[in-house]
Amino acid sequence: MDVTSNINLARKWRPKNFATIVGQDLAVRLLKNSLYRNYFCPAYLLAGQRGCGKTTTGRIFAAAVNCEKLEAFTQNPQDIMVPCELCASCIAMQEHRHPDFIEIDAASHTGVDNIRQIIETASFLPQLGRKKIYLIDEAHMLSKAAFNAFLKVLEEPPMTVLFLLATTDVHKIIDTVRSRCFQIFFNAINQVTLVQHLAFVCQEEHIPYDIAALELMVRESDGSVRDALNLVERVRLVADTLTVATVGDTLGYCQDTVIVTTMDYIAQRTIKDLLAYLVQAGFYTSRPVFFWKRLFDCFQLLLHMHYTKENSDFIPFQGQLRACGKQMTIERIIMCMELMNTKEQQFVRTAAQHACIELLLIQFCQDHFATPVVKKVADESEKIYKGTVAQQPQQRHGLGIEKAGHVSTAISDQVVAQKQELKISEEAMLWQRLIVAVEKLVDPLLNSLFKQSRFIENNGTVWKIALPKKFTLFLDNLEKAAPIWKKCLEDVASKQIEIEFICLDESKEQSPAQIQLKQGQANPIEQERSRPAVIKKNSQLDISDPMKWEKTHALLRVFPGSVTQID
Repeated sequence: MDVTSNINLARKWRPKNFATIVGQDLAVRLLKNSLYRNYFCPAYLLAGQRGCGKTTTGRIFAAAVNCEKLEAFTQNPQDIMVPCELCASCIAMQEHRHPDFIEIDAASHTGVDNIRQIIETASFLPQLGRKKIYLIDEAHMLSKAAFNAFLKVLEEPPMTVLFLLATTDVHKIIDTVRSRCFQIFFNAINQVTLVQHLAFVCQEEHIPYDIAALELMVRESDGSVRDALNLVERVRLVADTLTVATVGDTLGYCQDTVIVTTMDYIAQRTIKDLLAYLVQAGFYTSRPVFFWKRLFDCFQLLLHMHYTKENSDFIPFQGQLRACGKQMTIERIIMCMELMNTKEQQFVRTAAQHACIELLLIQFCQDHFATPVVKKVADESEKIYKGTVAQQPQQRHGLGIEKAGHVSTAISDQVVAQKQELKISEEAMLWQRLIVAVEKLVDPLLNSLFKQSRFIENNGTVWKIALPKKFTLFLDNLEKAAPIWKKCLEDVASKQIEIEFICLDESKEQSPAQIQLKQGQANPIEQERSRPAVIKKNSQLDISDPMKWEKTHALLRVFPGSVTQID
């Protein structure tokens, strides 16, 4: 009886040697060269996403280190393969009974006591192979105390011990541990390579398949071999043949034709027909996450089509999508993608994901959505022209021609003024987007300064931004933090922009108090500020009046404490 016939495909097709590892050429080359030169580091850190071969590669490397043909491999690496899978050590590894290979799941052995046990047993000599090898899977799950206890033995382990640490989240491994390890990074498997591997497995397992179905499963697996093989097994249990339809039905996906037809309705702005089509196409019974992802991919393809003709996505629908792209401006496509990015967190958290997508599609189809600024100016200009001419009597003589010329000049001036106003409002909106981007940074002072700023004017590529006069002391902070907020500015703006911060006195704006000053009346606030403060030496100052002690209160918001008079 074949035991392997009763296990799932992911375990059955787990690689047994370096030649069968899929899509990790650099990692394999590093480890094989280490074996060829007989050069071993005390600890190896294998980092990468799920299902890309970290643990499997660690097991193969451990088998090769203790393989009896390792010495022959160093002499003739072209003809000798390690692990050989024939010696006593390799057979023990295949049967999971090797006495010198200890695999530990760090998710269930997170404490200091578990690490102390490893340190104690590491001093024993190997029994069957030349080295004792510890493979610690999910190493990022170890506690901080366990990591600290591990430091010394990682840096200077016994000569007969190797440590292999596998992790899916390398940033959770503390720096002192990472610096003691030889780090090898595993990438997500290339789409073409993974499709070829799935095709090979399907041929060996006698599973009928379509290439398009395999490509769909590869996209869903995000470069994970294990996830892709598990998807193959799920679909095989539902249907005899792997087709796009069977894969879509098993995973709850809608077809790409539904996405492309939806894009047609968005381009034509026909909301009623779009909603009727979604019901007919079975949108409300499909997985909303997949619809969201494919719709964004479709918008991205339309954006690429404005600049290039080559794209490997939505291949059967390239002509139909190119026609959609001609009906939509680049500005509208970009705004649709930006709106999807903005609403993504809301979409992920809501329980009514279908309704969220439906609302988003209606917004895409509305006439006022993503209307270019130039079209707005043209519409407003046409309204001004019609309204002005309608108020003028018909002129038949020279005097009438002169008046008509005067009217056209007035119209031109109003159009120019409106263009400037729209441009300023557009730049102000861009500045608000920058404020939102800065708000996401973990910098309370920078966030507070940007929130209290406002856009004034644009002199070419230099924008003038106003801050209250009380923030004059913080201009140096803005200059020091320039690399941070300039990076946010590059993300939200499509052109090079320089920012000039100026501090304005809020009291100089047109207000009733200022009008009184212009008429020669005294300002009671200024009089109060000009009065000398009664201060006792070497005593705490009374700064309770925020109008009198503006700068002091601004400093205390950043540097809490008290103010004392010093002799």
